[in-house]
Amino acid sequence: SWEYGFDVYGIDISSTAIQVAKDNFHTKGIKYSVLSVGDAMSLEFDNNYFDAVIERGGSLQCSTFDKGKKIVEEVYSVLKKNGYFYTTITSQDHNGKYLGNGAFKNDDHDGIRQFYSNHQILELLSKNFKIIEWRKLEDYNVLKNTRTATIHHIGSQKKEKKNE
Repeated sequence: SWEYGFDVYGIDISSTAIQVAKDNFHTKGIKYSVLSVGDAMSLEFDNNYFDAVIERGGSLQCSTFDKGKKIVEEVYSVLKKNGYFYTTITSQDHNGKYLGNGAFKNDDHDGIRQFYSNHQILELLSKNFKIIEWRKLEDYNVLKNTRTATIHHIGSQKKEKKNE
């Protein structure tokens, strides 16, 4: 259990990222329950397992919109009744090759990056989650005096489906 009274679990598709996280936790003296390689589209936890899930943009950004919907479904399944889901989602005018539906391929990034419109964010979350807080922060390149992205910080709570 962490000093704030909760257990820390983490997954990433990259073994390097998991090792960096373990090293950082060790250096800072933070205890964790599980840090392992995993796929957010197929979470290996029991249904109704977590009180809260924090997704810091990596899973949803590094996938297509349809895969993002699958990830949100997985988060829904592992959250307990009235559980909380916090995510950061980026939207921006992107200079990569547009692939459709907000997805871009960029030479300086391996794979596809998904940038969401407000409408897509609502479509992604509103079926399974009640949005409690939605803050938008503009990111700027001060040297070029240009907006580089809008970062959406979204706190939501699991909705109960009629058949649950």
